Amino acid sequence: MNSISRRDFTWRNFLASQASIEGCEQAAMQGQRGRFVPFDLLTRDLNVGTFSAGGALVGQKVEDKIIPFLRAKSICGRLGATVITGLVPPTGTPVLTGDFSAQWMQESQAVTPADVSLAQVLTTPHRISISLNASKLLSIQSSADFETVVATEASGKLFQALDQAALNGTGGAQPIGILNAAGVSTVTFGGAATWGKILDFEQDIGNANADGPALGWAQSPNTRTRWKQIQRATGTSTFLQNDDNTVAGYPSAVTTELNSTNAGDQCVFGNWSDLAIGIFFDGVWISNDPYTRSDLGENKYTFHPLLRRVVAPSRELLRFNG
Repeated sequence: MNSISRRDFTWRNFLASQASIEGCEQAAMQGQRGRFVPFDLLTRDLNVGTFSAGGALVGQKVEDKIIPFLRAKSICGRLGATVITGLVPPTGTPVLTGDFSAQWMQESQAVTPADVSLAQVLTTPHRISISLNASKLLSIQSSADFETVVATEASGKLFQALDQAALNGTGGAQPIGILNAAGVSTVTFGGAATWGKILDFEQDIGNANADGPALGWAQSPNTRTRWKQIQRATGTSTFLQNDDNTVAGYPSAVTTELNSTNAGDQCVFGNWSDLAIGIFFDGVWISNDPYTRSDLGENKYTFHPLLRRVVAPSRELLRFNG
């Protein structure tokens, strides 16, 4: 039988080859008509998976959208935090630290004057920035709107950082967060959560006269999972946290920003409208510097919001302490 290499193979020399004749004889013996082509001669040497063997012939399409990074969720605004914009530093917020005195008197009895106690919360701006160096060639050649992608993702990161500061801020360059603020009450479980301890949160808020329209829970993912498995009372089908994620009738929101201590078993309860977030200058200052790194063919993008978190000391938020 004549040998035919794949490189030299054509239909003409194939049909004239002994292989074709023998193949046709075999097909005829089986009652079939047509041409017989051995499978090994139809195997392609080119393939997409190997760049040098065909992959270089295949183009790549890049979508004009980007898959976002899964960062911690921003929940303070969703729970009802008060956002104050347009502040000009320094700004002082007056706070009543003592109540007025109301007196019952006889018909001709003189009223006793009483002083009103005041304090002031000074809102000093805290600066947070994101800086990114990107080549000019990237911004020109990118199929996606590069600057829009950068601005969108940077905004998401800034909102996450704002939530992190509102919940866990340590002071100094950062604002002081709820978990580190002076005067924030604590409910200590001392073990697994119970329905009684859940109600302690509600009771303490009520006793502090801090009830309001935006009562709700901020939770870590671990807290949500465990509370959905703990019965309010033994033998019942009712759990600490309902399937709709309400707890004792109040909405909840989950963030991994509460995973830092107590093995991730943290929660905060309170009237979230008493959490005030001050934004200076009504927005984010975005700068595009084409000069600093021009020798490298790069632009420098910088995002500068100015913010301040304030918890009014006459209000109360409760945190969990395991």
